[in-house]
Amino acid sequence: MILRYALRADEAQMKEFYKRLDLNFPAKFLTSFVVEDENVILAGGGINPLPELSLAMNPELPGLRKGRILRMVLDLIDGNGNLGPFYVFVNDEKWEEQLKGYGFREAKGKVLIYG
Repeated sequence: MILRYALRADEAQMKEFYKRLDLNFPAKFLTSFVVEDENVILAGGGINPLPELSLAMNPELPGLRKGRILRMVLDLIDGNGNLGPFYVFVNDEKWEEQLKGYGFREAKGKVLIYG
């Protein structure tokens, strides 16, 4: 097996893997790669340009107001929908439920951190 940078010709096979796994194929990678064996692609992926929003709010604000602030900020930075989806890491169940009321939904899988 070899690991190499992906070529434009590899994209169709990579998209097929993503589709079969019910994953969205990213519009853009910072860098992409494939693993192949005897000229057969076994895996493909890349590093996504994942935008990170940092936003601190007054913790004394009511949840409804926090939600409206977050919606305003998301609309400002991504009004045309080119950056999404956005992932929110939350450790407060009440805030999680409020975010769901603003259109956020649970992501597939579980978040893991490496490094």
